Amino acid sequence: MRRANLFLLFTSAILLVLLIVAVLARSGFSSQFYVWEFRVDVKPILFAIFCYFFARRFSFQFVQISSEIWKWNWKVNLLAFFSPVLLCGIVILVGLAVGGIVYQGVDNAATFLLGIIVDIPAIFFFSASTLLLEEIIFRGYVYSYLSAEHGFIIPALVTSALWGVIFYSNFFDFQQLSFLSVIGGFLNLISIGFVCSSLVYFSTSIWASYSFRVGLATFLIPLLSGKQDEANSFFLSNFPAFSNSGILLSLLFFIFAAFIAKLGRPPKQPQFPG
Repeated sequence: MRRANLFLLFTSAILLVLLIVAVLARSGFSSQFYVWEFRVDVKPILFAIFCYFFARRFSFQFVQISSEIWKWNWKVNLLAFFSPVLLCGIVILVGLAVGGIVYQGVDNAATFLLGIIVDIPAIFFFSASTLLLEEIIFRGYVYSYLSAEHGFIIPALVTSALWGVIFYSNFFDFQQLSFLSVIGGFLNLISIGFVCSSLVYFSTSIWASYSFRVGLATFLIPLLSGKQDEANSFFLSNFPAFSNSGILLSLLFFIFAAFIAKLGRPPKQPQFPG
């Protein structure tokens, strides 16, 4: 019964957020805006507000996050940050071998790579209002709340699905997309969320999952893009399955997450106030 109530609470919050975002879009407003150089997305903020309201209304207790969730482990964070390079590299090697990916190169490669490296601190800093906020809400609270009673796999999948639904950019354009593209895009988001949950499970810190997200934002597009993308990338995918959001990379994310979770140990149980 408690599990059903939790699912109802989170699902209700997600549906309300999607409804508000749809109304904003129909009215010509965006759910994202900038404060100086910081991009702010109202979706996770609204989700957190609705969850808090429903929890208070129906007497749910929020998880009191342990201070360990802010623990900085530079070795784990560094591995998490560069892991997208390894995983995308596997896709590139397989794609080159079977003709699914071709090398196209970039203009002035040395300057291009230097620009990526120089931008890393800025991406870490300015992503705090989006990526870090999402990790705090979804992996810090939602996943921690669910994993307190249900272990790792189910909470990781549920959290990833909730995060995937709320951030799937084409959620209201299903009728304009093929079934396979919808499934592929959603599966990619779930696989990313699953990796983030496994990193939190392994390290008990959201910095590891945040580092993975920043690594994706830093390296994925410069390494690999699709024909439909207008991006400057070293490699170009000829088929959707080999793209930077394709099924092959999603499967590698799931495998990587399972490996990380296998190495991890059950985190300390969250403490509930009162």
